[in-house]
Amino acid sequence: MPNLRMRLVRIAVLSLSILAVFATPGPAGSDSDPLPAAISAYDIATRDDLLFGHLLAPLMKGDVADWPILGGLAQQVGDWVDQFVGARQIASLITEAFPMEGQPALRPLETEVEHCAKTLGLPRPAIYVRNSPFTQAYVTHAFHRDQLVLTSGLLALYEGRPEELRFVIGHELGHVKCGHLELKSKAFGLLSVIQAINLAVVPDKFQAVLPTLGLGRLYTWCRESEISADRAGLLCCGEPKIAYQAIMRLQHGLNADSPWIDPEKADFDAEKVIRDFQQWQTQPFVKLILDLKRHVLVHPFVPERLAALKLWVETGGYRELSGRRARTDDGQLIEVVKIQAFELAPEGQTIDPYVIVFDKDVQVLRTATAPPVRAGQWRGFKSTDKGVNQPREFRDGQPLFFEVWDDNTLSDSFVGGFVIYPDGRGASIDSSGGRTAEITARILWDWKEPQSVSRSGFARVTVRFSKRESSTIGNPSRKE
Repeated sequence: MPNLRMRLVRIAVLSLSILAVFATPGPAGSDSDPLPAAISAYDIATRDDLLFGHLLAPLMKGDVADWPILGGLAQQVGDWVDQFVGARQIASLITEAFPMEGQPALRPLETEVEHCAKTLGLPRPAIYVRNSPFTQAYVTHAFHRDQLVLTSGLLALYEGRPEELRFVIGHELGHVKCGHLELKSKAFGLLSVIQAINLAVVPDKFQAVLPTLGLGRLYTWCRESEISADRAGLLCCGEPKIAYQAIMRLQHGLNADSPWIDPEKADFDAEKVIRDFQQWQTQPFVKLILDLKRHVLVHPFVPERLAALKLWVETGGYRELSGRRARTDDGQLIEVVKIQAFELAPEGQTIDPYVIVFDKDVQVLRTATAPPVRAGQWRGFKSTDKGVNQPREFRDGQPLFFEVWDDNTLSDSFVGGFVIYPDGRGASIDSSGGRTAEITARILWDWKEPQSVSRSGFARVTVRFSKRESSTIGNPSRKE
């Protein structure tokens, strides 16, 4: 009985704390304000988030030639892993967290979550409050539903600042919007497998591949995914200054009503935080230590988050998106009409190149093999040709990934890759009356494996935009 009584007291105190969070009115960003139209992952995800997520995906499957020690991992463990992880998460939630479903006392918090989900175009997640002094918020996915977990320590920190809490909630739901959850789950599951491997039995060349390429990209992607999620948080709270204060509050850890904060000057100076960090990060020994710390971090430093978010605001990305009331790319189709790639081989040498283009993990087209060249060009693709899966439905900012291969007699070898992010709004009218855009990208030689290539290869791609016709509706091969 004493334990039950103590739990009831804790729940009552927690409910009062949550209500206190919402004791002050919210900012301009309330439910009465119009929401941006149909947010897509490509509206908020950074380019490095999209690129590194694509590069990591094959590694997470454990079937990449460069990772033979993990070959066939997915087949070895089977689907039971997802079921076990989901069951474990649910068991943790129902035993250690308080569910908000059907709790009228927690309706104010539920309303904030609903606002953020609506802003990002997501179904409302199940909401749990965890009794913990740590200031944490996170989202898990199990059994076909997302679960948002907020700790009592986090709610206490943002007490009286519901607009800042809205940023934190939006940040977490941003991970859902950008599709981060599945990749993070697989990535850290794979990381635990790697850490259990005895490197003494791994060949030297594979010891180099595992930490330098795969893990480096994993941590880099994790940090970039946080920058993307911050953009979602800003869209949900509706005001850059509020977003900056919410991020800084996670670092200084002071409640809004702390006696150490001057109530007449309660907001902190984000610009000064960024300047101080930038001033010190260039100092030789400080830079060295920061690089060592950053190498294994899954979150950027707070000043880096502030700087990235301010840059998105100051370059117009946030204002343009938050003010958008209708999409211009509904029913938009894209097709690659010409590919040019330069400096594919060292000076005086040639290769027999061909290009494979991907939309996510779906092959869009495979070109014919060019004769021995240093610079290749391909055009004249037809939707009826073998290996061509275009035109395709396409959102502005959605990446297309290109892989350049050398056609060899025995086995083809990978040369390099590049990515483009087409945007139909920047297309121009061509001689045939269509809308086309020409995009230049740098070729990355270490796309699949570490390489030290000094030449600066680049590619130029021409794409054509059009509108979907009735004949393409319902054709899965033409959809996003």
